[in-house]
Amino acid sequence: MFTFCIHFGVYMIDDPQIPVSVMCGRANSALRTSREDLTRTVAYFDESLLQKILTEQTVIGSFEKVLNGRALRRPCACLPESARAQSLFSVYFAD
Repeated sequence: MFTFCIHFGVYMIDDPQIPVSVMCGRANSALRTSREDLTRTVAYFDESLLQKILTEQTVIGSFEKVLNGRALRRPCACLPESARAQSLFSVYFAD
């Protein structure tokens, strides 16, 4: 005998001008949050989830900008081994 556990991600349409692909992406984002809590079978996309996604995209975009600008520097070899282990990279943002 098999047990199936079905989870749903729901995006409530509040703006019909948003492309369907974006709506599906938001429903999938909600669905991914339900995997963290197996007892929750329905997860809704809301403003807090949107803010979390936007923050993650901002951080990733900033990091990509740093990588493309070659602004990562390795710690100085003259530092003690314990200090180098604590900080593999120092990130310097130009902006």
